[in-house]
Amino acid sequence: MPLFIEAYQWYECLWNSKRSDYSKSNVREKAYTAMATDLNLPHLTVADIKAEMKTIRTRYGAELTKIRNSEISGVGADDVYCAPIVLVQTS
Repeated sequence: MPLFIEAYQWYECLWNSKRSDYSKSNVREKAYTAMATDLNLPHLTVADIKAEMKTIRTRYGAELTKIRNSEISGVGADDVYCAPIVLVQTS
């Protein structure tokens, strides 16, 4: 998974909405194709990459919601929900 995320981060046009090429579907499709090539996994398709990123975004949002709800619920600091996965990891 970390390699997948690193590859995705390399192609800013896929996630950075402030870039001018973010809204250009042809540029994004080329980036997805290049990402599939970079990952060099057998049978990995652009559709697989898109589906995996959708899953990651959904899971990330759900975990953030759980954390926020836990923080505003009034529980003690020791009882605040902690995500079972690393949400953001930077090198």
